[in-house]
Amino acid sequence: MKHLKMLALAITAAICVIAFAGAGSANATVLCKTATNPCTSAYPKGTKFRATLKTGTITKFEAGAGNVECEGSEMEGEVTEAGGKGVTVTIPLGKWSFSLCKGTVTVIVKPKIIVHWKPIFRFSWTFKAVIEITLHLTGGVSCTYGSTTGEINVGESVGEPTSELTVESSLPKLAGGFLCASSAKWTGAYTLNEPTPLYAAES
Repeated sequence: MKHLKMLALAITAAICVIAFAGAGSANATVLCKTATNPCTSAYPKGTKFRATLKTGTITKFEAGAGNVECEGSEMEGEVTEAGGKGVTVTIPLGKWSFSLCKGTVTVIVKPKIIVHWKPIFRFSWTFKAVIEITLHLTGGVSCTYGSTTGEINVGESVGEPTSELTVESSLPKLAGGFLCASSAKWTGAYTLNEPTPLYAAES
């Protein structure tokens, strides 16, 4: 565990815009204020988004050679695309921070959150991302994880209304020696602070 304090984790995250492709479905996603489907009271462009790491929990990166654990993390952004037919709900993050860490997390490029409605659960959303993570260890060991070309599913939340955003993702190794695991596991749970109440629904 002592080596945890010597870890430095650099994250480059760029979320790609992709449409939800449910079988035989032409559904479009919006962020809704009420439990109505189709939505009749969508949150508009410019709506503030904020989520903080769930109290008493950690967000964790497990990468074989060592783990990075943080007791604090925060996401803040603003809806730039409110969704609807042919448009994906998009929330660029102006802030994505990590604190109280065993190790160091440095965000190089702030990501975008892409939200998708999934009819099987009625109200849910999925983050899809292109993320690159570099884990630096003392002694010159470096491990790089993520994808620069394809999409990585970051997490999903189901609820009425949505109150918690769950992260559970496996990031494949892009570069690094034998001390680097073949994939890095990223986990965490975020409490949704704004906007509330929130439902992901069909437009």
